[in-house]
Amino acid sequence: MKSVKRIVDTGFWSDEKVMNFSPEDKYFWLFLLTNEYTTQLGIYHLPLKKAAFDLGYSVEAVKVLLDRFENEYELIKYSEETSEVAIKNYLIYSVVKGGKPVADCLNQDTKRVKDKRLLSFVIQNLNNKEISNNTVNDFINTLNITNEFNYINDNDNDSIVDESLTNRGRIVTGDKIDYQIIVDIYHNACPSLPKVTKITDARKKLINARLKDYSAKELEKAFRAAEESDFLTGRNGKWNATFDWIMNTNNIVKILEGNYKNRIEKKQGDYRNTMTGNYDFAELEREAREGH
Repeated sequence: MKSVKRIVDTGFWSDEKVMNFSPEDKYFWLFLLTNEYTTQLGIYHLPLKKAAFDLGYSVEAVKVLLDRFENEYELIKYSEETSEVAIKNYLIYSVVKGGKPVADCLNQDTKRVKDKRLLSFVIQNLNNKEISNNTVNDFINTLNITNEFNYINDNDNDSIVDESLTNRGRIVTGDKIDYQIIVDIYHNACPSLPKVTKITDARKKLINARLKDYSAKELEKAFRAAEESDFLTGRNGKWNATFDWIMNTNNIVKILEGNYKNRIEKKQGDYRNTMTGNYDFAELEREAREGH
């Protein structure tokens, strides 16, 4: 990857919030501001495994740090669905000069953002700031005025279904359902789980039933949540979920309510040894099987 220059103000070290950071927090904050995935916009794709490799931490440790910077320090927002991170107020410091090249760069970065909620997070925070750079101001005003992608006050929190899937046509046309689109969304969101090799009548009934209660975007959210779960993917045990299990009415509710979300021990210290919380895997597996 071609390297670019990212500017970190010397006032970084005297910033009040940074002065109260632990050494590990300072290290992680510098990484978020300067790693090779960063963009002019301050929203970029950050794979957990790559971040862990670069930092020399475990994936679990990176999750802990991301959670702290999002929920305790409120400096970032991380999308688990798309593995993207947005840095609060990044544009104030990343754009030193203005002009068309910078504006073009910001527009290109915007088009690459998959989870549009991150744009809302960035722009809404900047709306309350006094910004002297005209290029940044023009960029913010353009997004607010055109609202082309409903960045501001966007209530559709799940608009992440891959366009290559939805462009195949409408899932429901009259009384006909394109079952393959739902299966494709599952395969795209759950690479760790068993593939669906045949769309049986039983599976068609499952899809029919779930589409009465959930949109395709909501189903994808459940699929992605299952992929993030160490328990449902079998990463921390012997059992793993399947398409049929996820599409069960009781199970999908539990997934969306976060029953199978990874439990992370939040503490400062040696992040290399930070582990996920303890699971009673026998109990979880029993509940999972009964849920089917």
